[in-house]
Amino acid sequence: MARKSRSSASRTNRAVLGLAVALLIGAGSAAVWGDGAGSSSSSSVPTTSSVPKLNDSVNGPGGRNAETSYSWFDHGLSVEQSDYPMKELSCESLADVITPDVCAVATTSHGDFMLAGSEGFWDENETDTDGLSNIPFDMTVFTMRTDAQTPRAVSVLDGFVEKAYTKNKAQVELFKARIAGDDVLIVVKRLADGSPDAYSFSDAVQIIAASTTGAPTVVASYEGSGLRVGTDGSKIVVSALRYKATEDAQEATWFSRITLTPSADDPAVWLEHLSSGPSPVVNGQGLTLMGKHIFPWVKFGKDDPTSANV
Repeated sequence: MARKSRSSASRTNRAVLGLAVALLIGAGSAAVWGDGAGSSSSSSVPTTSSVPKLNDSVNGPGGRNAETSYSWFDHGLSVEQSDYPMKELSCESLADVITPDVCAVATTSHGDFMLAGSEGFWDENETDTDGLSNIPFDMTVFTMRTDAQTPRAVSVLDGFVEKAYTKNKAQVELFKARIAGDDVLIVVKRLADGSPDAYSFSDAVQIIAASTTGAPTVVASYEGSGLRVGTDGSKIVVSALRYKATEDAQEATWFSRITLTPSADDPAVWLEHLSSGPSPVVNGQGLTLMGKHIFPWVKFGKDDPTSANV
């Protein structure tokens, strides 16, 4: 698939915005589920019945189809397609052939699907026009088919995202959520805990669900600063840092909150309601962490470029 990258002008614009909203920096860190990079085991999380309800309402004005234009995934056949013989979708079976950094199988009433992702090849000495070395992260979504009498996992979506090799410590997390009786997979790229400047990097989230035909589909995708994701079993809520009304406003921080629910007609069409409030979502609430990958990052001796989002 075609690899997407940001222009230097875009990075410069974000750097200017980062200066304008510096007073917002310092939001409390949220909990991270899981125990290490590359782990494919799920974390222990509360059952749906014990997860606190999120108060975000799906009533009132502003309901619309969820944003999907920031999707990392396509099915344009522009990268190598992969099939893996196996009796059923299984990360363990896949690991016999390749070693993904993250992997999870989603079980739905319309058919199962599997997402696997791994860091691609990169070279610190190969740089783009901004002088950055970029670290690719490649993802593939599989469904199960029996073609030519051979059961196999067949790739049906290809995904790509990249992270610049800088001092910003970032990670990809793969979560599973159970919504309306079906599994949903959530991929989050965000700054790792302890990174001081939320506006030095553009976080992103991808939500994938099965359609009524069983086709895995990106149903929502967002970018922002300080993104956090959680669920209460009936909806998914995404929060992000937001501008204050004025620099001297009483509240120290403010957050956009997007409430996401599947439509009644098609589980591959999700609806969003946008609101705002004084607190972020507790990251990982009600979700099961299926794996996490931490990008390589520069610890000492190399200055970051002045642009943001890297």
